[in-house]
Amino acid sequence: MRLGVKRRSLTFRVLLGAVIWVTFALGAGGVAVLEVFRSSALRQFDQRITEEIALLSVGVARTPGDPGQQMTSPSFARVYSGLYWQAQSAEATFRSRSLWDQSLDLSVAGFQEADGPDGQKLRLLARRVNAPDGTAWRIAIAADLAALDREMRQFQRGLIPAAALLAATLLCAAVLLLRSALGPLVRLRRAVQALRQDSEVTIVEQFPAEVAPLVDDLNAVLDKNTRLREHGRAQAANLAHALKTPAAILQNEVDRARQGGEIDLDLTNEAITRITEAAARHMSAATGPDGLAPGQRFDASALLEETGRAIERLFPDILIERESPGSLLVRMAPADQQEVFGNLLENAGKWARSRMKVTLSSTNGSMILRVEDDGPGVPGSQRGRVLQQGVRLDQQVNGSGLGLAIVDEIVTKYEGHLTLGESELGGLLVEVKVPLTEAA
Repeated sequence: MRLGVKRRSLTFRVLLGAVIWVTFALGAGGVAVLEVFRSSALRQFDQRITEEIALLSVGVARTPGDPGQQMTSPSFARVYSGLYWQAQSAEATFRSRSLWDQSLDLSVAGFQEADGPDGQKLRLLARRVNAPDGTAWRIAIAADLAALDREMRQFQRGLIPAAALLAATLLCAAVLLLRSALGPLVRLRRAVQALRQDSEVTIVEQFPAEVAPLVDDLNAVLDKNTRLREHGRAQAANLAHALKTPAAILQNEVDRARQGGEIDLDLTNEAITRITEAAARHMSAATGPDGLAPGQRFDASALLEETGRAIERLFPDILIERESPGSLLVRMAPADQQEVFGNLLENAGKWARSRMKVTLSSTNGSMILRVEDDGPGVPGSQRGRVLQQGVRLDQQVNGSGLGLAIVDEIVTKYEGHLTLGESELGGLLVEVKVPLTEAA
């Protein structure tokens, strides 16, 4: 199985995400900063207006005939300067020179925005005060909001370069952090490449805690592959050695037949038996869970159904009852399943008189296979012997005496076990139990 067919740059995705989030954060932060600055500037703006209207209140109280004496700011003397005052009583109206012939709206007390002279937008504060002589006055101070807008624009012009510098700094920091974070993966890649040339079969370099589990898993896979290669070489050598002598015997008998001589049938049959036994032993030794990928499982129900149909054709006079779920996934190679099912069903078919029963189920995380027949069975004292390779209790029944031994060996490799007992049908009961998943 090939992983990562379509390559996607982790660096590109992380940096793209950093750019997006930095941009979003600076944008949101910039808006918040501008709002805070505007609120602060407006408070200062209003504070100035409040101070001016306090002076105007003193003016109408002390010099009601000329309240402008207290208003000392030069802006009040320049026409349309942007800073204005006005005081009005029932008898008279006074205004700053800056208003010229315009008037302020004194009808509503408090802060408000109003139109001013020359199309200006004003921030206006109006109040009602009573002079010591009992005269009721309406007074107001107004200032052009253009001054506040100029402060905001000036602040924005200074904020943008600062935000750009901060963004560049954050992105540089993200690049450095990313290089530091991906450094162990780069080292891991180099270590894997070095395995192709060095004699080491595992990665021995130390890695951070976050990468160490991946290295451990990779070392486990490498170790497993090494064991499989060594096991395969050893099995091939053993099989070649085991077949060498019987093959030479068969070749010798064939040559004798070509020359008109008679074939030694006993010797030939013995050679064929040795070849069969060697192939069976090799098949048993060559299988096991090491040949499976992590998490790989296969449907035992389907394979049992296929094997059952073959056994029915092999023993047409035997009634075979089969019970199995629609699907049962087990961590066992199909070749091993076929070896187990085939040996057990064939063995039961050889000994059964007229009936056999095959049941496949799952209980407590394990596959349970029960094969029963109505044959003579095996005495309790002899059940241990039939699990030994080559042992045959009855020489009149064809066979090599390897079937149950092979099944027991395969099942043991998968951390399962095989037990023999007495069937309700009267013959032998063989029960196989294998974990459905790999042991932790």
